[in-house]
Amino acid sequence: MFGPDLDIHSRQYARWGPLKGLWRPYRMAFAHRSRWSHSILFGTLIRILYFLIVVTLALAVGLYARDAYTHRAGNGLAELNGAATRVWEVLAPIKRSYLLAAFLGLWLGASSHTVADVLGSFFKSVRKSI
Repeated sequence: MFGPDLDIHSRQYARWGPLKGLWRPYRMAFAHRSRWSHSILFGTLIRILYFLIVVTLALAVGLYARDAYTHRAGNGLAELNGAATRVWEVLAPIKRSYLLAAFLGLWLGASSHTVADVLGSFFKSVRKSI
């Protein structure tokens, strides 16, 4: 679900169902098979950071709206920042070993996809040259 083909309308993109709209800005920012979206070193890291930022912003806006409605909180950037801090406070207690294992799993999946793309393109060019 965090594979390199989130930059196009692909099976990976469609798997997100009603949440696939979260990836539209990512699709606009990265060309398909760019060195950033398909990079073995940075591709997965960029997608994870992008996802965390988008989810944090969405949850912070939701919390801010809820607080403004229920508690009559003041309108301001400080309250929105406080809501974003509350989102990160939920994520902070997660053990680092779990986060590392999740990242490595996502990285291995994305890397195998990128290697398959490169090898597939290479063999197609070899076959055309014969």
